[in-house]
Amino acid sequence: MFMSGRHTQHHARAAARSRRASAIWRRWAGGFRAVGFVLGTVFLGAPASLPGEDATEVLTNAAQVRALSFDEALTRKPVRLRGVVTGEGSTGIVIQDSTSGIYIFHRKADASWVRRGDLVEIRGVTDPGQFAPVVWSDTIVKLGTAPVPEPRLATQDGLMSGALDVQWVQVHGIVRACQHQHDYEFKLVLAIGGMRLPVQYFGPTNVMGLVDAEVQLTGICFYQFNRNGQILNPLLMVPGENNLVIEKPAPVNPFTTPLRKAQNILQFTPENTHRHRVRVQGTVLHQIPGETLWLHDGGHGLRVESPLSQTVHPGDQIEVAGFPASGDCTPVLEDATFRRLAPATRAPAPITVTNKSDALLHDADLIRLSARLLEVTGSPDNWMLTLNWQGKSLRASLRQPPGNWVTGSLVQLTGICCALPDSSSPIGGGPQTPGEFQLLLRSAADVDVLQKPSWWTPARIVMLLGTATGLSLLAAAGVIWLARKRLREQAARRMLAEREFSAMFAERNRIAREFHDTLAQGLSAISMHLEIVKDQLGRTPEKAAKHLDIAHQIARQSLGETRHSIWNMRSQILENSSLDQALEGILRQLTDGTEIQVRFAVTGHARRLAPAIENNLLRIGQEAIGNAVKHAHAKNISVALDFKSDEAGLTIRDDGNGFDPAHLPLGSHFGMIGQRERTAQMGGRLEVNSSPGQGTGVEVRIPIYD
Repeated sequence: MFMSGRHTQHHARAAARSRRASAIWRRWAGGFRAVGFVLGTVFLGAPASLPGEDATEVLTNAAQVRALSFDEALTRKPVRLRGVVTGEGSTGIVIQDSTSGIYIFHRKADASWVRRGDLVEIRGVTDPGQFAPVVWSDTIVKLGTAPVPEPRLATQDGLMSGALDVQWVQVHGIVRACQHQHDYEFKLVLAIGGMRLPVQYFGPTNVMGLVDAEVQLTGICFYQFNRNGQILNPLLMVPGENNLVIEKPAPVNPFTTPLRKAQNILQFTPENTHRHRVRVQGTVLHQIPGETLWLHDGGHGLRVESPLSQTVHPGDQIEVAGFPASGDCTPVLEDATFRRLAPATRAPAPITVTNKSDALLHDADLIRLSARLLEVTGSPDNWMLTLNWQGKSLRASLRQPPGNWVTGSLVQLTGICCALPDSSSPIGGGPQTPGEFQLLLRSAADVDVLQKPSWWTPARIVMLLGTATGLSLLAAAGVIWLARKRLREQAARRMLAEREFSAMFAERNRIAREFHDTLAQGLSAISMHLEIVKDQLGRTPEKAAKHLDIAHQIARQSLGETRHSIWNMRSQILENSSLDQALEGILRQLTDGTEIQVRFAVTGHARRLAPAIENNLLRIGQEAIGNAVKHAHAKNISVALDFKSDEAGLTIRDDGNGFDPAHLPLGSHFGMIGQRERTAQMGGRLEVNSSPGQGTGVEVRIPIYD
């Protein structure tokens, strides 16, 4: 009477929510029975009128009704029961007496007034129901109210036995999932040991934050069954918030629990913590939205079952909070939630396996292998590939239409490894090793055809013989072409040798001419002046000194002319063209008629150099180009000539066989010794970079001097 108006309004709203929840409970419970999920009598129909009661035949407690066989309940035995209502619905009610609980169908009696906690008397007849015996009521009389009986503690075995049908029970477990269906109506999944119990909760309390909480629930146990009345699953209806007790609250944020590694899940611990959620991080390998995703964490794969439809992509970094459970061979996370930490930067790399032992070490991870495709079968949404891998059968599943693959092809598969337990292993403790495995392909792109199958047929054999004949003719033509090419190369080398001999001969003649016109004349003049000095040395010393000066000057001029004549010795090719023209001419000449691609470039200010420099660069370039053509079997050759103010450089590169410069081939096939001697004579430096299979690069730098 002293409560404020605000408090009064609050309690009024709470009471209204409770009444609303109770109304929803009655509609749901009645509808549940009416559609025949549990105990309806759709096939049997309502019984005939109530027969006369015989005191020796009337059943007076619920346990007697439940003990009847199908045929006995079908005889419509009279029933007079007293009990407390534990649940009410649009088609019937559930009452509990001191022996058991029983479902009562309304039939003719009006039961809209019945509420949970009412003490009632029921008169009617038995019926076998679809799952367990029930009562069809003729009259329902309220005798008063009474406390709801104490619930029976339900165990996992008791729930699975079917004996707890319509019993008022109490369970303890961890909330694994929660879904808001309608106003004041929620669907929960409760983990009881290794069992998942569906729960329908009716009440104003919002239970969406109870996932991972330890709770105590009290309610009526019902069963789902098939057409033969065989148990499929138990479920629990919890009417009202007073029947939900939170024993241990759930974490406010599931992503604040300690971070775990995938390989450490379900390992030994003296504490009983395996029932609660754990948090892991990893790289997404594959996802089936709303069902399952696989991730890679620290060298191990992990399967995660999650109802979330949020899409993630292979390579994404995610964080997962889920309940650990034992998989076939490795732990899994169930009823998981996840969030993305970072988008993918690259696709996850598969692990290549070459034998079964390696594959079985990577359960739930992304692996790659090569096998022979034997068969492709399946339906539009589930295809199965049968393969021969290392002489044994291997199966791979695919959830989308396959590619245009031909059986017998050698294929490379990339997919999730799904290890299968070895049923032949002896029973006992210790490590258990998987026996086989299957592959889960993410898409048709995970199958790469390496080699198509043989297609030998008589028609194709004839075609192949004709093709072989044609190829033989082409080969003969190729041999002839190669022979002619070799003859052309020999002719080119012979012509080059003749040119060099002609150049040497012309150079000898030039030197002879130079010496005749310079050195010989200078020596004659010196001799003449020395004779004059000899005659006049005693008589006129002044004139003798003058002639000595003239002779000395002539000697110096002759020496300079001699040096100039020797310095200007050059190849005949360089007499008629510049260094870059000569090198390009040799490059074109040696590769003419081949498939070698060539490139010639000149950088800097092109100019004539001292003959010795030009001649040595020409010979080094000629040797390197010849080696690339003859021995390296190159496909591309590039030559670059570089002119600088104080040095000249030449670079020859090819993509041929290459060699190890530290271990020269026998016979010095590449003429490296000659190249180094020429470079050393000019005070330059030579660098040769090569390795087997990587081609060769020859670079020479020679200083320019006056």
